[in-house]
Amino acid sequence: MNDFPWVIVGIIVGLILVGILVAFALKRKKEGKSKGTGYRALFILGICFLPLGIIYEIVFFTSGTRVFLILGIAFTGMGLSYLAIGLGNRDKWKKQ
Repeated sequence: MNDFPWVIVGIIVGLILVGILVAFALKRKKEGKSKGTGYRALFILGICFLPLGIIYEIVFFTSGTRVFLILGIAFTGMGLSYLAIGLGNRDKWKKQ
């Protein structure tokens, strides 16, 4: 079976999606409705991602598959970085 046409179709669809995202970003930039960074949201995401990464690491050590090792490292890294960014900018958290 020849999968080459599907690869080209996938690339074309991907380029169309990227073009649509760029158009939306440029439209939003022209309107000037840019909000500030939600550092509190980054902190909360860090709290969620860190335990998820630890759970994936535990699953990796009990099952022996490589997929969970990569996911565990990725989620742990994202969790730690989001926690650091959120806590580093704690003074910029908006009061709700």
